[in-house]
Amino acid sequence: MNKEGKLEVITGCMFSGKSEELIRRVKRAMIAKMKVIIFKPVIDTRYSTVEVVSHSGMRIKARPIVSSQDILNYVHKNTQVLALDESQFFDMGIIEIVKFLVKNGKRVIIAGLDTDFRGEPFGPMPYLMALADEVIKLHAICNVCGGEATMTQRLINGKPANYNDPVILVGGFEKYEARCKKHHIVPDAPNNLPIVEKKLFPGKDLKSVNKEIKKEDAENLIDKLPDDALEVTRAILEDLNIPIEYKLEKIIKQKWYEYLKNVEKTIRKEVKNE
Repeated sequence: MNKEGKLEVITGCMFSGKSEELIRRVKRAMIAKMKVIIFKPVIDTRYSTVEVVSHSGMRIKARPIVSSQDILNYVHKNTQVLALDESQFFDMGIIEIVKFLVKNGKRVIIAGLDTDFRGEPFGPMPYLMALADEVIKLHAICNVCGGEATMTQRLINGKPANYNDPVILVGGFEKYEARCKKHHIVPDAPNNLPIVEKKLFPGKDLKSVNKEIKKEDAENLIDKLPDDALEVTRAILEDLNIPIEYKLEKIIKQKWYEYLKNVEKTIRKEVKNE
């Protein structure tokens, strides 16, 4: 009976330790006397052309390949573990190759970026993650605020790269940074707000939704709130330059929440004085 194969995917943004984790797992397999072979895309020449090298300096010998089909030229019957670094750069054929290897009892360890510098799914990685028996999602440290980073920021001459720049541009510290979502910047990225508005206001003309809200519409919305909220909410009627209805509703709810908190503080203060 053939041993069951397994697909392990290590992913995350740049500088999160993906290659380091891949090397760690490979070395453990080697200690266990398993037959291991390591691959990397030929375009990854940052630190070495024939090694997988982590940003922290860990390294291990690897075979650079041009196409995912090349993997089959080096896999033998006694090969037990295959490791692939920078897998986001492989062609989409890697998906079927990996499925074939796992089905035939191989342990496959994949490392690669989950999203590109735009924040969009990168190459075959989302498919490999979906097929994986195990997914390890690593995080880095945001270069701006020091918080948890999940995004890859590309920098050109020290400035955020434009959305329309090429997706594939291999680099190191000089071209990329790890960022949190708040500090991840992509100039000229598509604005998907109209899509969101269409879901929020099904069947409505977006042009009419985006018009400044009329006073009577605001009054109707306020009438749905408790009487005690009127004093607070009527104050915002003085400034009706709010682009869409749900934004006004959100503000009213926030004002109502603040009003209740103030009432609670007043009551607590009175009880304490008694």
